[in-house]
Amino acid sequence: MSVANGNEKFFHCYLLGSLDPKHPMKSYVGFTVDPHRRLRQHNGILKSGGAWKTKRSGRPWRFVCIVYGFDSQRTSLQFEWAWQHCDRSLVVRNAIGDEAARKIKRKRGIIGQLYMLKILLTE
Repeated sequence: MSVANGNEKFFHCYLLGSLDPKHPMKSYVGFTVDPHRRLRQHNGILKSGGAWKTKRSGRPWRFVCIVYGFDSQRTSLQFEWAWQHCDRSLVVRNAIGDEAARKIKRKRGIIGQLYMLKILLTE
């Protein structure tokens, strides 16, 4: 449920991992106010919504982790962007350096995404 007490929204960033044996390294980072509904969209259970990157291959998807506790939608979207673009994020580049930030982008799959998340959460 995305609304508490009738007017307070909770903002989430999440990491999906593919359960398709043909695509074991496939992952996706996104934002939502309703994780349960969003996962159903990605898996094609709900017809509207779901990112185009998760439609062709990788289904079914599962949550690997959900990050919450953001003050606003804006901060959660900024966090999502930094997670998706760690090589361009100033937060990441200032924390680990430009060269390391470029190398981190090459890390693939769920392990690579969790490594990037660790850097974002410790800064």
